[in-house]
Amino acid sequence: MQIWLAEQISFLIFVILCIAAFIIQYWWLQKVKFARLPWRVWIFAVLLLGVGWYLSEQAGHWEWNRIKSLTQDFARLYGDEMEKRGHWKLPSDVVGNDPLYLNLIETEKTWEKLNPDVSDIYTLRKLPNGKNVFIVDSETDYNHNGIYDGEREQRTPVGEVYDEPDAGLERAFRGEANFDFVPITDRWGTWISAFEPLHDPSGHVEAVLGVDFDARNFITAIRNAKLRLISLAALLELMLLGASTLNSVLRAQIIEREKSGESLQLLASAVENARESVVITDAELNLPGPRILFVNPAFTQITGYSADEVLGKTPRILQGPRTDKTVLARLRGNLARGKTFEGETINYRKDGKDFNLEWQIAPIRNAGGKTTHFVAVQHDITARKCAEQKLSVEYAVNRILAESPSWEQAIRETLQTLCGILNWDVGIFWMMDHRASVLCCEEIWIAEEIKGDFKTANLQKTFARGSGIPGRAYASGEALWINDVTQMENFQRAAVAKQAELHTALAFPIFIGSGVGGVIEFFSREIRERDEDLLQSFNNVGNQLGQFFERKRVEEHLLQSQKMETVGRLAGGIAHEFNSIMTAIIGQSELLLEDLPSGSSLAKNAAEIRKAADRAATLTRQLLAYGRKQILQPQILDLNAIVVGMENMLLHLMGRNVQVSFNPDADLKRVRADAGQIEQVVINVAMNAADAMPNGGKLTLETRNVPLDNNYVSRFPDLKTGDYVMLAIADTGAGMSEEIKARVFEPFFTTKGVGKGTGLGLATCHGIIKQSDGHIAIYSELGRGTTVKIYLPPVEGEIKPPAQYKTSGDLPRGTETILLVEDDQSLREMASALLERLGYSVLAATNGVEAMKLVHQQGCGHIDLLFTDVVMPQMSGNELADRVRALHPQTKILFTSAYTESAIVHQGVLNPSVSLLQKPFTPSALAHKIREILNTESV
Repeated sequence: MQIWLAEQISFLIFVILCIAAFIIQYWWLQKVKFARLPWRVWIFAVLLLGVGWYLSEQAGHWEWNRIKSLTQDFARLYGDEMEKRGHWKLPSDVVGNDPLYLNLIETEKTWEKLNPDVSDIYTLRKLPNGKNVFIVDSETDYNHNGIYDGEREQRTPVGEVYDEPDAGLERAFRGEANFDFVPITDRWGTWISAFEPLHDPSGHVEAVLGVDFDARNFITAIRNAKLRLISLAALLELMLLGASTLNSVLRAQIIEREKSGESLQLLASAVENARESVVITDAELNLPGPRILFVNPAFTQITGYSADEVLGKTPRILQGPRTDKTVLARLRGNLARGKTFEGETINYRKDGKDFNLEWQIAPIRNAGGKTTHFVAVQHDITARKCAEQKLSVEYAVNRILAESPSWEQAIRETLQTLCGILNWDVGIFWMMDHRASVLCCEEIWIAEEIKGDFKTANLQKTFARGSGIPGRAYASGEALWINDVTQMENFQRAAVAKQAELHTALAFPIFIGSGVGGVIEFFSREIRERDEDLLQSFNNVGNQLGQFFERKRVEEHLLQSQKMETVGRLAGGIAHEFNSIMTAIIGQSELLLEDLPSGSSLAKNAAEIRKAADRAATLTRQLLAYGRKQILQPQILDLNAIVVGMENMLLHLMGRNVQVSFNPDADLKRVRADAGQIEQVVINVAMNAADAMPNGGKLTLETRNVPLDNNYVSRFPDLKTGDYVMLAIADTGAGMSEEIKARVFEPFFTTKGVGKGTGLGLATCHGIIKQSDGHIAIYSELGRGTTVKIYLPPVEGEIKPPAQYKTSGDLPRGTETILLVEDDQSLREMASALLERLGYSVLAATNGVEAMKLVHQQGCGHIDLLFTDVVMPQMSGNELADRVRALHPQTKILFTSAYTESAIVHQGVLNPSVSLLQKPFTPSALAHKIREILNTESV
């Protein structure tokens, strides 16, 4: 450590001085409040010190290597000469006057003079006993005659033993030349030695040549080399320190000068790099207005105009059709009064595209207070306005849909609101007319500024799927954007659009349920580039409207269903009770007619009673049909056969002035329905058609196999897609208005005069078809007739021929025992009297409990037939039948009912294994039905 400190003392002193100088400078700069050295300078100073130390060390190594090379070369050259001169010939005990010995001494002295740093040259030889002895030494004072001149302390006698251990010497005896740079200091000085092996002719090491060098000169040379590098580092450190100090002083001198122009430079930099557009104009307010004197790069980015294109011109070059003139007037007023202005308007870029601009304009005054310039900071707020418009559209549409009682009002207000918010000049709603398969204009909003007959032309226009802009949007289910319709080929409304000066068109579909229900179309007088954000907003609006339409449709259908269900339940309940009364009246009137003399006044009265009862019975059947409470006895039918079988009846109903035609489908599929009910539907529709054609016309019946797709069934929540069998009944009558069509299936709704209709005809048809899992729809326009389309699901199976009854006027008779159970007293008494007249033994009971008592009282007697009402208190007719069969398995059962909610009927359809006589029934129907069952063999 001490040796290292001794070697590095100069550098350490230099480092300490540098650190002290930098600390003093730091303190001084801080005291005078100059700018202190940045951290980079400190890092550079430390690096410079490190590099200086490293380079000084390298300089020492370089100098050492140079000295080592010189000394080694010296020793090697001299060793070669010693070998040539024959050193190997000297004996180990050579005498002083040996000529070779004296010659070698002179040679050593000559070589010693060649290098002033050499202090001694000598040779050593190893004796057999391992001792090292001096042979030739340049320090000897033997003369050429071999006479010793005198003893001196430094002299080395020939043959003197050198017994100090020396690793370098030993390596040389092993044939390895070496140089030991470790200085040896003694009383004669500081030395370093080089050893070179000497070889005899055979190559054997016979001696070692030693050369001692004075190390003081070498150490001084190495130290000087290091000092040169340290001095250079010190100079650089002083230059760095001086430069930094000078820099701080200069910066302190000019800091005040910089402060004077700092604000202007900052302002210029801020203006040049600002994202907002900055415009400076002169203060001329008279037309054409202030001239532009300066614009920053942001102005070019926003408007597309370069500085050269606008300098000297007025800001009016940015204005266009949609620039708000009121904002410009307020701007001029504020500037004229020397006030600042803030506002928003629409400006136009160089390429003609509009953008929303937010202004902040302020006057610049001179020292005298006079306005010399205006500076305007402008910000493009198009993105913000688009977001605000989007939110405004969503809020407005949500509000409209929440407050609108109907879809007509919702679409009307939506068109007006969207055009107002989004700056469109025309808004049109096209709805699909599924009957004609065309889009019709249902609603249109048009700005007051639009010229020509564009509105009238659209109200009269229709588009098929894929035709025109609405038809293409409908068919594709995607939004369309037409930049300029005047450049569009085959644009059907080109003439009126040109007259109205319309250019850009946009159309997007409205999805109702799973299909497209309509299309909204917009037009603008400007040419607008496709805007994906706007299209997304319109798609959202389309989805909202579609959901609103779907919800309204479901609500209307639900209200209608609830209304019809309520009225149906009421009608069904009334009809059920009324049927029992009508059955009794009909039966009693027929019994009276049999008992009274024909032609008597009482017989006439009884006949009138019978007619009135028949009309009442017909009314109750219609009420039950409307309420879907009648009991159906469906079978597989061919609608073509049904219509053909009714042809004569239809000709009679329609009269001679109405032409009746039938266009059947030869491959018509079968349906499952109650034949009598289907006939009733056809008759009701035909009677309405006859009323609609008082002056004659044409009635056309047509059958077809048709599919119903999603676009159609989406309007009817209870209708499913698939194949149907259609029966269409069309007339050429007066037709119906939209208001009448909306109420046509309501019960008791009629357009006929008082006393000319019950209003149950089409309501009955609706109930019958719905109860048969079908669908009925009406298409009608004023002056264009009416078409009623009935859809029934197709089925597979064979058609069974209808049962044939005898038409004889005599009622069938019998002698069997009949258990009659009916809770209505008048009906029970009428039926009991009728059956007893026909020869039957009748056991009458009010209810099931009383009937079971009669069964037990009868004992082992036979009960051939149980004739019971289904709906009764205490015990139902079905339960009673089960108990009677348990006692008398051979007893046959005949039910009677006018109501569908019973165990023998499933969803209005009679179970196939059950015999039923539906109320109201006539005595003839009762007599034939009982006889039919009794004549049937028991299974």
